[in-house]
Amino acid sequence: MELDEWELSGEVPSRTLPASVAPKANPADQCSKEQLPKVSLKFILHATGNIAAKFPYNQVLVDAFRKIPKATWNAKERLWMFPQSSLSLAEKVPCEVPGCNIEVENLHPLVQRAIAAASALPDLQELYHRIPKSIESKLLPFQREGVRYVISTVESFPPQAFLCDAIAVAACIRDSWPVLILAPSSLRLHWASMIEQWLNIPPSDIVVVFSQMGGSNRSGFTILSSNSKGDIHLDGLFNIISYDLVAKLENVLMASEFKVVIADESHFLKNAQAKRTTASLPIIKVFLF
Repeated sequence: MELDEWELSGEVPSRTLPASVAPKANPADQCSKEQLPKVSLKFILHATGNIAAKFPYNQVLVDAFRKIPKATWNAKERLWMFPQSSLSLAEKVPCEVPGCNIEVENLHPLVQRAIAAASALPDLQELYHRIPKSIESKLLPFQREGVRYVISTVESFPPQAFLCDAIAVAACIRDSWPVLILAPSSLRLHWASMIEQWLNIPPSDIVVVFSQMGGSNRSGFTILSSNSKGDIHLDGLFNIISYDLVAKLENVLMASEFKVVIADESHFLKNAQAKRTTASLPIIKVFLF
């Protein structure tokens, strides 16, 4: 009888064993995600406008969220925070993290719709970056947040703000100049000086209205008198008048083309029956910002 080549060589050929006798895989290797301990992951819309992710400590999840663009750890609230633009990446985390059975609670559908609608609006951050560095660097953290808030409600700017906040916001909407500023009489020149200093505007483009002319004008502002016989032309880039003169100049103001009005110290208008209030409110309401 002839021997096969494998018998002569002494090698034993490999054989495929029947499934019934083949070694079985370790049950742990076949463990599905459903059999792993559950980890709860909840997405919420934070008061800051960012998205927050809340979950119990899990190193694998922590490592995954660290890779999300602009994600930061809020130690005080024990939340991972990231901008709305990174939400789509964060939502993929549960599918891509190995060895975890993640139970996800997504944002409420109404919140998702609101975010989608907001994303269709122009990027208002571009407006914020129009603030000159010389101004932005002087703002305190709460003032920066105030400016961002005002920009985020660009269609309904509040009529009052702190001086530096208001100037910073005005810098964001330069396309809507000229600007009308209503202020207490004692603050008119202070406004003019700060506008010139922070926005680097020629003093001649800043109009300040007084009840009568008098004193020196070393700063070079355009000074007008409300008692002048001729018509007053408020043609400066910034036009500053006191509340006491609004009633007298009401027709001039209503006929002007101002789109931006800043009402400083607006508590001066708290008395609804006062003449300054009844004259100022229609002017504030008619303007765009």
